[in-house]
Parts: sequence; structure tokens; C-alpha cells
Amino acid sequence: MRTSAHSDTCVAWVDICDSVAGTSARSYIGKTIVIGGRNCQIRGAAPRPGSALCTRCMRWGHHSSVCRSKGIRCPLCGLPHSEAAH
Repeated sequence: MRTSAHSDTCVAWVDICDSVAGTSARSYIGKTIVIGGRNCQIRGAAPRPGSALCTRCMRWGHHSSVCRSKGIRCPLCGLPHSEAAH
């Protein structure tokens, strides 16, 4: 989540496990949810081509070959185990 003391808005990024086509995620765009008693509109994130996703720690910004994480993370749930554990 990103916010500022001088702002009346904030941005929350949510990962949605979906198909390659993104059908489920696309169905949420344009809908509203209530958070803290306020209506919040769901918008899609802008694509960022070229941003590397590490397949070891599941974080953006670097490749697995240079990952400094001590353990792996599951791409489905983010817990410290492999995807095969599901």
C-alpha cells in the first residue's frame, strides 16, 4: 500500500491468481468495494513491460539468478514453500 500524509487517496496493489487471459481479474475492474466505510473503485494496474519478476522470492525488480532471498516463495499463496506443495 502506498499513501502520503498530504494525500486523501491511497493505492493498494492486490495480486489475483488468474488465467493467462486475465478473465477473472478483468471482471473486477470498474466495480466498487467498501473499505473503512468508503466506496473504493477497482482499477487495473498499468502493464510494466520489462519489469523482472523473480521466480524464487516472487518479488518484482530482479531475476532469480541474482536473488538474495534465503528461501523460495509459492507463486500461488506467497508462503515459504514451492508451488508443488499445493
